[in-house]
Amino acid sequence: MDSPMVDRRRFLQQVGGAIALAGLSGSTLAACGDGSTAQKSKDVAKRTAAVKLPTYVEYKGVQADLPGTADGIVPGFLAYPENPVQAYEGKPGKNGKISTLGTMYAPIPPGVGKNTYWQELNKRTGFDISFSMVPDAEYTDKFSVIMASDDLPDIALVAGAAPHRPELLAAKFQDLTEFLSGDAVKKYPFLANLPTDSWRATLYNGGIFGLPMPRALTGGCNFVRQDIIEEHGLTAQPESFEEFHELCKAVTDPKENRWALGDAHGAANFIRAMLHLPNGWTEKNGIFTSANESEEMRKAIETVTSMLKEGLFHPDTFTAETVKRKEWYGGGEIVVNFDGYSAWPGFVTTYVAVNPKMKVDGIVAPGFDGGPGSHAGGGPSFGVAALKQGSKARIEEVLRLANWMAAPFGTQEYMFRKYGLPDVHYTLKGSDPVPTPKAKLEIQLPTGYIVDAPYVLYLPGQPEAVKTWHAYQGRANEVLVRNPTVGLYSDSQGSKGGQIDEKLTDVRSDVFQGRKPMSAWDEGVKEWKRNGGDQIKKEYEESYAEFH
Repeated sequence: MDSPMVDRRRFLQQVGGAIALAGLSGSTLAACGDGSTAQKSKDVAKRTAAVKLPTYVEYKGVQADLPGTADGIVPGFLAYPENPVQAYEGKPGKNGKISTLGTMYAPIPPGVGKNTYWQELNKRTGFDISFSMVPDAEYTDKFSVIMASDDLPDIALVAGAAPHRPELLAAKFQDLTEFLSGDAVKKYPFLANLPTDSWRATLYNGGIFGLPMPRALTGGCNFVRQDIIEEHGLTAQPESFEEFHELCKAVTDPKENRWALGDAHGAANFIRAMLHLPNGWTEKNGIFTSANESEEMRKAIETVTSMLKEGLFHPDTFTAETVKRKEWYGGGEIVVNFDGYSAWPGFVTTYVAVNPKMKVDGIVAPGFDGGPGSHAGGGPSFGVAALKQGSKARIEEVLRLANWMAAPFGTQEYMFRKYGLPDVHYTLKGSDPVPTPKAKLEIQLPTGYIVDAPYVLYLPGQPEAVKTWHAYQGRANEVLVRNPTVGLYSDSQGSKGGQIDEKLTDVRSDVFQGRKPMSAWDEGVKEWKRNGGDQIKKEYEESYAEFH
């Protein structure tokens, strides 16, 4: 995954309740995917397919050291450009107020009265910006309560697998099509600079219903402790499952408090990439088939179950959260960690900074029996920042702020937004910002959940790590498999997809831990199909037909 998302099960429960409290029923929920509303679903899919995406206009003011490519490799920078350009003339606002809602993966920073960075942000943008900052573990509850009220923020992060997301967006948030579709986006040049793929995540209800937060298409990463692997005289790039298995056995040593792996589901996804399983779904001549139905998925589950029995996984594998697995990886308790691609900077800045001998790298799955494997590409956007419905003047005002927030890497605006003020939040080492203790307290405002600039590879003061990161991305891109459903429309996926997927994941966990036989997976897949999988397949096929 790109980065930790809100807990899916609780999101489904809480947002579902919020929709009921908000009174989104009857005609508003008419598109919720049962057989009687198939025509409604098809009509919406047709209108959504017809939406003209924002025109892409590349910002050419900064040149990358390690260039990106049109097919998904993200550009890399070995240092921040000297003398950053000022990209925005004047201020986007005139002392108006804008409220936001976003999730947090770091401690909540001081309020505006005690936060130099926040005060300067308001000064530079010309807005009095209020941030409702909700810890990730609490975001589902907070989001549901706010959606059930009439007191919506001007900008709200809609993340995770929200049920009835199209209906929620239509009822509560602004259709931005007239403001951003086609050449209209050129009024906001930094929004026009966002990758076209990232905008596909905002398409709902026959329109553009939000702003994207671009992410690398590389998606998840199988991080390895290259330093530990080298200590054992091994290569971090195995050429078959057999070599990967031998690596796992070689580095596992419970007496040293070290195991190869710490995430059974992540390991299963890695094995399935070796087996060339589709990225969620496969499409052939307009017919969609879920990876859940394949024999290769069954083999991946059986393989991981066998590795668990061998003791190659951390003993707390099934009780640990994502944050704990990061700590295991950073501390050397596990050698392979399956995480979001954007976790790379955190590993370098958090752990390499205190342990220079640590080397972060990633494995791209080889073929199970040798040869090339595959790599599941990620979503083009972390989530959607939806704008509260308002007058044309108000929407344009909020979009001016978003345009400023999207200023790209290498500009003065990006430098300030990400790193704060010189000699207050950072000092310069060469042209790279080195954070001060005050930065860690103040600059963690969730500005990136209003919108974000195009994704780049940059680690201040760590040019070699950037080269390793870029090289990994190149290896992954050679065998990248995209999810064919990205940009397609399925009511049932939004209303019940998360629930049935979660239930099937629970079955897989039971099989992994020996609580159920492998046959339980087969029955679980049949139930998944009955309870919505087949309907989702049908709706994806209908949506696909509208695009082709």
